[in-house]
Amino acid sequence: MLRKLNNHWYMQRFTSLLLLPFSGWLLFALKHISGGGLSHGELLVWLAKPLNGYGLLGFVVLMAYHTYLCLFEVLKDYVSCGCKFKILVFLLKLSSIGVVAVVGYIIWQVSQFSGM
Repeated sequence: MLRKLNNHWYMQRFTSLLLLPFSGWLLFALKHISGGGLSHGELLVWLAKPLNGYGLLGFVVLMAYHTYLCLFEVLKDYVSCGCKFKILVFLLKLSSIGVVAVVGYIIWQVSQFSGM
């Protein structure tokens, strides 16, 4: 049990460290986009570039997993009923996977739209 808790704690720290460069890249990219006054079409072309699309997808995957780990700890601390806990953890997993799937689908659609 203690090994599992340590692994969970380390994964929270590891994902937060991985999110630092992704967050910096995203902030830089958003500043560049908003400062450049890109139109909707230009934004889609920017997103369709593989580095930008995969970067955004990587950010969302890491953010969803990090959020899952943090909210799992909150549920573990504040939900005492085992049945409610299992249902809430299932819904948490489902919503995390759903967010990643929706963003992945949007990025895929944008890349198909722009012909890349």
